[in-house]
Amino acid sequence: MLSYKNIIFLVFFFLTGCMVGPNYHIPNQSDFKKPSANNSFVSTNKKLYSNQAIPDKWWKLYNDTTLNQLIEKAICANTDLRVAAANLEVANSQLKEEKSMFYPKTDLYASYSNYHASAETFVFTKPVPSLPFVNYLEAGGGIKLPLDFFGKIRRGVEAANANQEAALAARDLVLITVVAETTTAYADICAAGYQLTVAEHLVKLQQETTRLTQRLEQKGRGTAFDVSRSMSELAQIKATIPSLITAKENAFFRLAALTGDTPAELNSILKNCKKLPKIHKLIPIGDGTALLRRRPDIREAERNLAASTAKIGIAISHLYPDVSLGILAGTLGHPYDATNIGKTFVWNTGPLITWTFPNTSMACAEIEQAKATAQSDFAKFDSAVLTALKEVESNLTTYSNDLSLYQDLKSAQKQSRKAFFQAKTLYLNGREGYLSTLQAEMTLNNVSASVANIESKLATDQINLFLSLGGGWG
Repeated sequence: MLSYKNIIFLVFFFLTGCMVGPNYHIPNQSDFKKPSANNSFVSTNKKLYSNQAIPDKWWKLYNDTTLNQLIEKAICANTDLRVAAANLEVANSQLKEEKSMFYPKTDLYASYSNYHASAETFVFTKPVPSLPFVNYLEAGGGIKLPLDFFGKIRRGVEAANANQEAALAARDLVLITVVAETTTAYADICAAGYQLTVAEHLVKLQQETTRLTQRLEQKGRGTAFDVSRSMSELAQIKATIPSLITAKENAFFRLAALTGDTPAELNSILKNCKKLPKIHKLIPIGDGTALLRRRPDIREAERNLAASTAKIGIAISHLYPDVSLGILAGTLGHPYDATNIGKTFVWNTGPLITWTFPNTSMACAEIEQAKATAQSDFAKFDSAVLTALKEVESNLTTYSNDLSLYQDLKSAQKQSRKAFFQAKTLYLNGREGYLSTLQAEMTLNNVSASVANIESKLATDQINLFLSLGGGWG
């Protein structure tokens, strides 16, 4: 037969094992769990992509030492990453604070007074000629142990732990963004340098054509109109150079900020880059399952949902009493005799209960708010999943189509160069007018500029693809 103490122990064990509110799990109806979201990507092209997992340091696929050094520097010094790291420390501290709620809380107190009492204090029936000075000392301490009967503290720790993991995911999101932006800034510098090289080559080519046209005009085989048109084409090509220089300078300034440098501190040799970073093999993209588990923004949204679910339990716990076990001990001095100080002890023990019942309207309102917040976070979680899939599919399509466009433009450039030299030869031999030569040259210049532009865009397409795939953290 169970004793009274055993019954109390079992009741205590049962109550402390109870937690109100829903236990979190990823909802079965979420987009995260849909089979269609966990399959291979719709826009996969076997000639361009492989299903291999993305390496943590995807930028090393470019085999560019300078780029590797810039990214390592950005990871160490970027200001946005420093902010994210500080936010993570805040979340860690909040988790420790919530866990400390399990520990007993102690209070110490002491007071001393010395005063001259009046007769009225003691309500004497006869006159008292004089009363003594009274010394009064009170000192003691107490300890209070929370009894988490309904799981309020445990739900708080659960929410704080989810918030800490969400902060970690947010830091990872900043990390992959900084890596992608650093790579983009470097690629933009190189792209502008490459496009400047192409533009300068076209300027030299057009200058040669203009000089030739001027000589022919001087010999009577050409016209002033031909010279004017040639010089106009030369001016148009030169007009593209200032914008390219501006683009290169601005990319350099962005790179300095990303790596934690002032523009004066970053090595200006980087401006000499004229070769675009390229990946000379199939791009690893993995599949939908790997994407959903790797993207930091999806992890952050899922952890926020877990935290808001735990907060429903916290709100529900406010319907029930807060119970703690308290012990208080102290000493005090007799008000009439100072020699009694320290000889009189007081103590008490027992449960401390705080309860707002029957006024539960505030608790009910908190529950409604917590549930609405959880519904909002669930929608954000689904949105993060759908956005990730959309971005990957869009970037896969964009890169594939831009690569196809690049191949067509390269073929057009080859044919345009051939047509230009043919027209130029016919013009020099007097078999064609200058207009045909000018048109062929303008076509070649336009196609060559388009090839340079699409090559630059392909570099950006690759970076955007890796960013959407969530690569860049381990």
